[in-house]
Amino acid sequence: MCAADSHKDSARPVNLNPRSRDQSKRGRIPCPLRSIHEGPDTLKTIILLAVAAALLVAVFGPKASVGGPMTIAFVLFLATLAVGVYEAVSSKRGPFGWILNIVLAVIGGLAVAMFAGPAIFEPIILLFPVNGSLASSGHPLFYIGYASMAVLTVLGSWATLQLVNKLR
Repeated sequence: MCAADSHKDSARPVNLNPRSRDQSKRGRIPCPLRSIHEGPDTLKTIILLAVAAALLVAVFGPKASVGGPMTIAFVLFLATLAVGVYEAVSSKRGPFGWILNIVLAVIGGLAVAMFAGPAIFEPIILLFPVNGSLASSGHPLFYIGYASMAVLTVLGSWATLQLVNKLR
């Protein structure tokens, strides 16, 4: 083995993405899990997916007195779970950290949802009187309310994790 073979530059991986600007990522096989820790875009994606899921459930989901709100609560629970898992993966937590992140994300997100629900829907009901319930009327403010609930729930979950991270 000669000295040139042991040099780092000669063992560079082949560039699989010639259009890649970041030289440190060249030669890696693209994997969705590698990009999780790369910034706040993942949180924006979680927010957009939570809003889309909440709106889909509001439009096409059950309209029953118990089934509709429980389905929305389940969607918000899944969004807070996604925030907890995202933060655990991005911070490279151990098993105890995973459990703690997920529990804190769910508690924080659902606590915000519990207080934000009346804060969003009560003014809508008082300012814009509708005949019957807001859900049965199909008023556009109903869908705006559910979208804002999804955003506030995800942000509450994230804020809880950020607060705990400051205290660690």
